Amino acid sequence: MIEIPSPKITKLDLSNKGLTTIPQEVYDLKNLKKLNLSGNKLKVITKEANRLKKLEMLDVSNNKIVNLYSKNFEFRRLRILNLNNNNISSIPLQIFLKVMYQIVIIL
Repeated sequence: MIEIPSPKITKLDLSNKGLTTIPQEVYDLKNLKKLNLSGNKLKVITKEANRLKKLEMLDVSNNKIVNLYSKNFEFRRLRILNLNNNNISSIPLQIFLKVMYQIVIIL
């Protein structure tokens, strides 16, 4: 379980916490704009993440993500997506058609 300082926060850094899943408490943060989940052990971004309607920046670099599913990426406001250093073999084109990214990092 993680400790959320306030339900009204707009930035949350959960990097390098050894997380294998995104904690349920995160999905209740309706004002969240920046979420850093880098350096964990995440394998997937679930559809529940779509509840983060105001999310503008998502950093999931340095995890263990293998697949991305377009139904799990309904982030209309997302502008920065960092997928660096994962095990992703392909990315559905639909992910890029849903929003106008400013920066996407995929290495």
